[in-house]
Amino acid sequence: IEPYGGGNFNHLEIARDADIPMGEFWTDAPKRYGWTSKLAASAAHAHGRKFVGAEAFTAAPTSAWVSHPRSMKSQGDLAFTQGINRFIFHTFVHQPWEGVLPGMTMGPHGMQGNRNNTWFEMGSAWMTYIARCQFLLQQGRASMDLCYLLSEDAPIGNSAPMREALEPAPPRGYDYDFITPETLMAMSVRNGELVLPSGMTYRALVLTPSVGMRLEVVRKIAELISAGAAVVGPRPVRSPGLENYHEADREVARLAPTIPERTLPQTLKEIGLQPDALFTAPGVEYIHRRISEADVYFVTNQSGEAVSFDGDFRVSGREPELWFPDTGQMSTVPVYRTAPEGRT
Repeated sequence: IEPYGGGNFNHLEIARDADIPMGEFWTDAPKRYGWTSKLAASAAHAHGRKFVGAEAFTAAPTSAWVSHPRSMKSQGDLAFTQGINRFIFHTFVHQPWEGVLPGMTMGPHGMQGNRNNTWFEMGSAWMTYIARCQFLLQQGRASMDLCYLLSEDAPIGNSAPMREALEPAPPRGYDYDFITPETLMAMSVRNGELVLPSGMTYRALVLTPSVGMRLEVVRKIAELISAGAAVVGPRPVRSPGLENYHEADREVARLAPTIPERTLPQTLKEIGLQPDALFTAPGVEYIHRRISEADVYFVTNQSGEAVSFDGDFRVSGREPELWFPDTGQMSTVPVYRTAPEGRT
């Protein structure tokens, strides 16, 4: 399901209940619904779902029949870095007749990725590439450093951090998920890490701007801090509801100071968490998964130009390999070094 829209409901709560949560992205307007990929991926990561779907390469009438693998590949790669690992093409319409062109369509919408498209047979290399990428990105577990707690504002308002600029912004080299207060209530702390029943772990909890927070949520955050969790973000000042609101407001005000007043970079430095991956060229995006004992990074150049760059990863004691999903070839890396602080 695509668990979002104009309804008066919490998008991430609905995504949590889906067997396969989905986002979407459009070929003619990359920023349209782009935030929904993180929404779907966050729900899947937090609740142990293997597949993260996307209504992929949707096209308005201006883009129908003109999109092709060369124009779409980079956008698909970006969706992979946002957590998508299963494309549901919009559209791939059944063609029941021979010699009827263009055949069945979904009206003017969709990139028309079916056998009646002129590039369909030649597009097999791209489909093979997608299959290889998706297979690996469906294995193991996503590696995310931060989890952003959505506010308890009205449902339409609490999706703002997913749709707009994040505050506080994640520093370069740190990836993140979103969670709801309901998901937070199931969290525990183990060796300084925030742990969910699904097995998903995070190193820091980040509170998004909000004036109100339910008393039970504030108590849970105080409990996690007491157990050794790293928490950063603005302190709540009151309870958002009317239930015992005088007493609840006083208790929220009493517990709020247990949330440290420090910046996100300060917090990461205090807990000694280095960036997961850094690159020397702009426009390089990535996602990190752990598959058994292996650390797997999908890396994509989104700059639109050929670039040379160095990659700096928070992994040590292992020999890096390059896996090429366009050819299926694998090779060792001839030149690399391991830094003393545990990086490659």
